[in-house]
Amino acid sequence: MDHMDPSPKAEDLAPFGFDQGWADDGSSGVVEVAYHADVAAKHAASTATHATLLAQWVQHLWGKHEELQSKVKELEDWKKRTLEDMRKLREEHKQLRRRFGGADDKEDFATGVKKAVTAPVSSTAAASDGAFNGPPGLTMLDMPAGEAMAIEDGENDGENRKTENEGVSVKECLVDGAGCEKAEWRIGSLSVKLRGCMGRALVSPPFSAWGMEDLRLMIYPDQKESATGPRSRRQKDLYNKKVSDGPLDGCLKLKVPNCPAPHVLKYYLTVGSSETNRKGPFEHNFSECTVSDPAEFDIDWLSVVDADGGLSVSVDIMKMADP
Repeated sequence: MDHMDPSPKAEDLAPFGFDQGWADDGSSGVVEVAYHADVAAKHAASTATHATLLAQWVQHLWGKHEELQSKVKELEDWKKRTLEDMRKLREEHKQLRRRFGGADDKEDFATGVKKAVTAPVSSTAAASDGAFNGPPGLTMLDMPAGEAMAIEDGENDGENRKTENEGVSVKECLVDGAGCEKAEWRIGSLSVKLRGCMGRALVSPPFSAWGMEDLRLMIYPDQKESATGPRSRRQKDLYNKKVSDGPLDGCLKLKVPNCPAPHVLKYYLTVGSSETNRKGPFEHNFSECTVSDPAEFDIDWLSVVDADGGLSVSVDIMKMADP
């Protein structure tokens, strides 16, 4: 019986690039080494192919990124144009109210009631002409011709909050024998509204007194102003507990954006219906700052709310001295 020679033959090693000298050394591991080298070469080729595909995907994603960046820029441009259009509409609305408002308009300011008015013709025409387009990628909803639009007048001060059209009543009265105009703001469900403000000011609807317009009362639920309100969950929980269960040590301010010369007003501020919680007189130069210093009352505001959870705050504005 012939014995098989385990040594690799030259023809067996030829595919791996070995010559006769390697076949003659009788090394049994040469074939295995050559096999693994061939497998490694194939893996290297496969890795190169995957790297090429990955590079193509990176290029594709980069193109998508550039496309999205372009859309973001379009949206930002649209936002700027829309804000400018809204500013023009507010200015146009103010001019129309001054021109056609009359006595009824002043009375509405005094009671703090905002009416829905018909959109100005020029604004409606502009909308129909496509001047006010929706955001890029979205279609603007059509509005029936002649539909009433509620256009809210006034500046957005950042701290302003919706007050559900709760009115401010203005009437003449006497304080220490002197004539004044008293503006009283009735706030329903005080705790609920303060929770909605989350630390920022609760601001009244605009009212008028002594010929001055756009006056406002501002309630801060703490003795310090807060531009951002509570941030963390613990701060929010503590704030909600304070405005719901007390003690609530708030402060009250008066805002007068257009105070005529000599620009100094003398006034009293009251929290609740009792005159025992009236503070003043205060004097403030509203040409230097349109918002007065905070008036503190050293009481728990929740102790003076009524049975429905509402509260009234008021300001008694004395007649301004002649310039």
